[in-house]
Parts: sequence; C-alpha cells; structure tokens
Amino acid sequence: MAHVDGEADCSPANLSNIDEYAANPRFLELQEELRSVLFTGAASLAPSRNVSPAPSDEDLAANNAQSGSTSLDLTKVTIIPQSRLVRYLKNWITECAPYLDKFDEARHFGIRAPILAQNSPSLLYAILAFSARQTERKLNMQGSHDSLELYQESIGLLAPSIHAKDPNVLVTVCILACLELMSVSPRNWRRHVEGCAALFDSFSVNGFSGGILQAVFWCYARMELCGAIIANGAERTVLPLEKWVPELPEPETRETDSREARDEWIKSLFSHSSRSSPDMHANWAVYLCAKTCDLTCRWTRQMELGELDEYDTRPFPEQWHQLWDELQYWIETRPAAMLPIKTTPAGGDQIFPEILFSHWAAISGNQMYHAACIMMLETRPINSQPIASSPRFSPIWHARRVVGISLTNPHSGNLINAIQPLFIAGKLLSHRSEHIIVARLFKIIDKTTGWGALWRLRDLERAWGYEPGEPSSAETLVEEISRAGPRFPSVSYCTTRTMPVVRNTPGGKQRVRTGCLTCRKRRRKCDEQKPRCENCRSKNFECNYPSAFVFVRQQSSIGSPHPSETSIREPARVSNDATPSLGLDEPSLALDHVSLSYAGANQALLVEGNSQNEPVSRKIDETDLIRHFRYSLGMWLDIGDPQSSYSIRLLQLIKSNRILETAVLALAAYQRSLADDVKQDGDYEASIQLREQFESAFEQQDAFSRLTGNTLLMVGDIFSSSPLHWRTMLTHYNDVFGSQQSASEVDFGLGNALFWLHYRLDLAASIRLAQPPQVSLRSDSSPTPFQQVLSLAGIAMSNDSFEQWDPIFIAGLLLIAKDMTFEPQQMALAERLNHITLTTGISLGREIEDLKYGWNLSRYHDDAYD
Repeated sequence: MAHVDGEADCSPANLSNIDEYAANPRFLELQEELRSVLFTGAASLAPSRNVSPAPSDEDLAANNAQSGSTSLDLTKVTIIPQSRLVRYLKNWITECAPYLDKFDEARHFGIRAPILAQNSPSLLYAILAFSARQTERKLNMQGSHDSLELYQESIGLLAPSIHAKDPNVLVTVCILACLELMSVSPRNWRRHVEGCAALFDSFSVNGFSGGILQAVFWCYARMELCGAIIANGAERTVLPLEKWVPELPEPETRETDSREARDEWIKSLFSHSSRSSPDMHANWAVYLCAKTCDLTCRWTRQMELGELDEYDTRPFPEQWHQLWDELQYWIETRPAAMLPIKTTPAGGDQIFPEILFSHWAAISGNQMYHAACIMMLETRPINSQPIASSPRFSPIWHARRVVGISLTNPHSGNLINAIQPLFIAGKLLSHRSEHIIVARLFKIIDKTTGWGALWRLRDLERAWGYEPGEPSSAETLVEEISRAGPRFPSVSYCTTRTMPVVRNTPGGKQRVRTGCLTCRKRRRKCDEQKPRCENCRSKNFECNYPSAFVFVRQQSSIGSPHPSETSIREPARVSNDATPSLGLDEPSLALDHVSLSYAGANQALLVEGNSQNEPVSRKIDETDLIRHFRYSLGMWLDIGDPQSSYSIRLLQLIKSNRILETAVLALAAYQRSLADDVKQDGDYEASIQLREQFESAFEQQDAFSRLTGNTLLMVGDIFSSSPLHWRTMLTHYNDVFGSQQSASEVDFGLGNALFWLHYRLDLAASIRLAQPPQVSLRSDSSPTPFQQVLSLAGIAMSNDSFEQWDPIFIAGLLLIAKDMTFEPQQMALAERLNHITLTTGISLGREIEDLKYGWNLSRYHDDAYD
C-alpha cells in the first residue's frame, strides 16, 4: 500500500522516464493557461444554471446547411502546411478516434466530433493537435512542434465556447486532457483532470447524459481511473463518484438515505442500461474499479493516518463484502457481447490463457473487472470468512487473465487502457518468463500506439526486485532477467501492501528452481548451462532439465465444448518436480524487435480430413484464425453495417454452432493464405481441411447454418478469382435472394447482413461486366459524373485500411482506371491495385494486365500510322 506521507518518494515521476514535452517551458506555460481557462470558465457557470443541450444530428445538419459548411475547412489553419493537416486528420479517423471510442459503439469521437468541428475552431485545433502529438510520439519525431502550435491555437479559442455555455466544449477539453496525459510526467496526472472535473460538474454532465456528452464523460472517467490507480491508494477521484451518476429522483431521496439503498439504486441503474448497451456494461466496470480505488483510499487513510471515514460510516468489512458482491454480480450478468467468443486454457508452453472477445468494450471491461478483484483481494478483511474454493478468490488467477486478455486482443485502444491493469497484475508474477512476456506487451503498446508505457514497465522492474542501478530500458530488461535469474531482494517499493519483507541474499548464494534435475537432487548450485551444466559435465553425470509449467490440463479434442471464462475448473495439480527452464533464449520472447503477432504459444487443435484413403491431420491455431477474422475479414464484411453483424453477432453465434465456426475458420485461413502481407505457413492446407469438414456435415445442418456457411465459403472463392468470374459464382444464389424485393424482408439471424453482402458482390460484378444487377432494390441510379471519378481515385490513393477494399469499390476503381489518360495517374492506380491484391488476396492480376495493355495501346506510336 502506498504510504501517504511518503508519496513524493514513490511517485511515478521519480520512477519513470519523462516525455520531452514534460520539460518544455512553452508546453508547461500552455498547460497553466489551459488550467486557468477551465477553472475561470467553471467558476462562471453555476451548476443550477441552464446550459444549452447537446445538438442532435438534425440540429447539426441544419446548422451546417445554414452556414454553408459541409466539410472541415482546413484553409483557415495557416500555421501548418495543408498536406500535413490532411495527414493528421486522416490519422485522427484511423488511429486516434478508435482509442477514445473503444467503449462507444456509436463512435462519437470518430464521427460526431469531426462534424462538430466544422463549426468549432477550438475543437478542430484540438483534434489536429492530438493527432499530431500521437504521430510525433509513434514515429519518434524529435524536434517536431506541430502539436504544440495546434495545442496553443485550441486553448486560445476555448474561452468563448465556455462563456457561451456550449456543453460541446467538453469534447474539446477532454481531447486536450488526453493530449496532456500522453505527453507529461505521470506525477502530474491528477492535475490535468482537475480542470475537466470542474467543467463536468458545472455542466452537470454525468455517465448517463446520453449522446456525445455521455461518451466524453466516460472517456474522462477512464482518465480519472488511471490517475486513481497511479495514486495507489493515496487519493480519491477528483470528481466524486456520486457525481458520476444522476441525482436520485426527488420522491426516492427520502427512501434511499442509507448508503446501502443508494448503492442498490445505482446498481439497478447500470444493470437496466447495460441490457440494451454492452458499452454501458463496460462503463459499469470502470465505475466499479474506480469505486474499488475509492474504498482502498479511505481504508488506507483510516489505517495509516487514523482518519475517520465520513463518506461511509459502515464497518470496512461490510463495505468490502458489498463491493465484492457487486463485482461478482457484474461478471455473472454480462450480456452476450461481453462474453469471450473463444478461450484456450494455459498449459504446456502456453503460460497465460487465451481469451478472445469480439466486442471492443468487452476487452477492457473484463480486464477492469479482474484488476478490481486483485485490488479488492489485496485489502481483504483479515477476519472475514474463509476463502471459498473458487478461482475468483485467487489474485494470481485474475492476474493471468489480465495478461491473457491483452495477449489475445490486439486492439490498440484497449492496449492503451491495459497499461494500469497490466501493472496491477504484473506485480503478482514471480517468474522471469512471465516478466518477459509482460515487458514485451509494454513495449508493443509504447511503440505501436504512441502512448507512453515504458514508465510503468520500469515501475514493475522495481516491484520485481531489480536494483535501481541496473539498466532499466525495456530492451535490456529481458537480457538482464534472462542472464541474472530470479532474485528476491528486500522490498522497499511503495506498492507492498501485503507483501512480506524479504531479506537480501548474498550474490551467488541465491537458491533457484530452474537448474537441472541432477543438481537439484544432489543439492548443488547449477549454472544452468545447456545442454549440460558445468557440474554434470565435470562429474560426467547425465544432465536433464525439467519440462515446462502445466497450469491447466490441456484439452485438444475438436469436438470438446468451448471453455467459458465463467465456468470454474479445479486447477490442475503441479508436481514439485516439474519446475521448468522455459527456454528464455528463444527469439519469440526477445524484445529486440517489436512483433505485432499475437499468436503466442496457442493451444493446437487437431482437424482431420475425411479422405478415405489417407486421413490428413494438421494442427490449427483456431484462436488466431478467429482473431484474424475479427480484426480483418469481419470488418471488411461489415462495411456500412453499424451493427457489426459479422464481426460481433456471427462470432457470438459460432460459440454454440461448431459447423458454422468451421466455415468461419475455413474462410479466415483461405483469405490469409492469399494475402502476402499476413499469410502463414499451413494456411491453405488448413482451409482445405476445414472446408471438407464443413461440407461433410452440410446436409445435417439447419437452413441458417447452410446458408451462412455457404455464403462464407463463396466469399473465399470470390477472393481467389477475377472479378470477371464473380457473376458466375453468384448465380446459384439467385434462387435464395432473387425473389426478395426488399432487404428488410430477409432476416436469417444476422439481420439483413447476408442479403447486403450478396447485393454488394452482385453490384460489383455488374459494374465490372457492364450488366444490370440481378438483385433489385427498387431504386433508380443516375450516372456518376466525371468529377466523381477523380474523387473515387483520390479515396483509393488516400486510404489504406483493409475494410476499405469493398468489392463495389474495387469494381468502380477498375471501371474508372481504363479512362485515365495521364501516365502518372495510370501508374499510381496500377500500384494501388497491386497493393489491394497483396493486402486482401483478391486476384486482380488479369485486370491489371488488361489495364496496362489498354494504356500502352493508347500511347502506341508508329510513323506508318501517322
């Protein structure tokens, strides 16, 4: 537990590296200016005053129509070249906004914030400043000051919006706070959210305000929670927790005077909201985690400073048990979207479990639950009831799941949100192999998101017992751990809430459990040299090393039910003789090169072909294939679908439908085998085996499984064939969709997703073949003006996301490419079409050759023809 009177010695700033902006005098001056603007503005707004409501979509459309603004006008931003501004705006949409929208299906930061920025220069500058700073940090652009210039402009334009009592100013303030937290010393974390807290209080905005203000509040709440975790029990949240939720209705106030009754009312409020919104269930986890930090802080002050708890006068054990029950209620009432779609237990060479989620909010939501449980168990009342025989009462069980979730789900926004939970969990891990995996995660976060994470890793080094004088960079951490072996020095780090003090052992005298079996039996110190240690070599003894850890009994039958995170298993017994050497010199665990592969040491499942002559078997990493479907293919299939029918709803269905899961796996493996950028050895063979398995059980399936599975396999055929052949492949589906005159009439369990996928592919084939579509929507289409041709080409050249390459878009690109007359345009489009093939695997080789032939023919020169 953090000692309050020793906070300065244990502050994160004293344990971590500092961003270059943290010591920049101009940046520090602008921070103080922003702080002054926020507090002055908050003081001018009484909470009782009426503030303008957040505008609806219709209001925004009307305002834009009245002002004549239909797009962001970057020409007014003169301090930065236009080309860089466009890159920053693109980076906001593709990189930055998803960080902030991870708990928001409506994507308010990615969609609504740019719309609001059309009429709010301060918000526009804030968006550009955040994106510029993220770019500078991610690309390590030392000396670039674009973000500083834009940050200054946003602050200068902020005061008028506050005085106009426009609640949307909270969007600007929240983005600026995120920029500061990305770029300053963690010691000042609390200071940067104080201004936000004052403004939220003045505008009476809370976690149930609705619309963009609700999304902004929960983004702020996650910053508050990070600050509370960093404080380590020394401070409560800046904005009191009772202001995170609406005030009690007047008739109920007298009936809910007691703290227990108010907690029950808040619980019912979250429970009701989360039934229709998985996002709110994740936000509930944030609230409960913040509530855990609040309880820890009050307990710390009572125990260490003797302060009376005036917030809640109930005995601490009673408060603890009620909050623990709330956390367990949260995990037991998760909606389907918050449950994992695939889990693989730890075992063998796999140290941490794999827990894959389809919904973005489920990733951090479940991590927050596990982190809260760890903090709760660290402060568990001494005289409470005996611990039940349940893994939920094991801090290590929760810690492994925190790490496993981050290893399995590579969503950038959730990786950023995982920094604090990983620190909480990492402190409990004792073996060097676990340290290396966690260290690698921190480096991936730091290098791929632009968000500083190594400072928390260095805090972990101290918690793991490394001397302050040792090199503490992430690269040398792995080398030091691998060379030095486990050491357990006396603990002086401020997070030792319940850890006993362990005395230093003289160098060379430490007992280890990673030596060879022969030395351990002879009670001799082993130097761990491989294949034979020095003791065994000199004595001519046989030298054997133990096998790897086995935490959970491994199951690999393809017909076995999917393990659920909610199901409780008895932990496997681990023999004392099975203490391993985990081969830490293997390149896969090294930090020298940052790898974005999350395959890890996954459990291998056996898939058998149905050939009668010679059965074929092959190990397939199903979790990795489903992850590829979720992060690439599913998003491509879901273009234009806000419900994410393939990425979320379909993946929830396959949990209880093995044959449908086989079709998903077959498509993922086949598409990946075609895309040079991501393909792995064995993908094609795996796709064939999985497809045969689906087809062998096809006749026994219900109509929905047959239709959905066949559609997925058809998509695989589409990828590997020329667009000229797409119509042929679609023909046999016309009997299913051709009679449907309206998309709303087709619903096979995925909404209208199957129909719209077929329609998009049919329309793409029609464009390519210059033929009318076979599926009609009863709508007239008008010819596209030539000005749109250049716009379509510009879109193709300006975006690189996988899901952008929709079949209709590709067909349209091929249609306009043949009419390009300028040679640089032709070469650029040919290069872009090649890029599409490399990225998606869609076969466009014939189309590219035809285009080049036509372009060359148009440039053909022969004097005889002149």
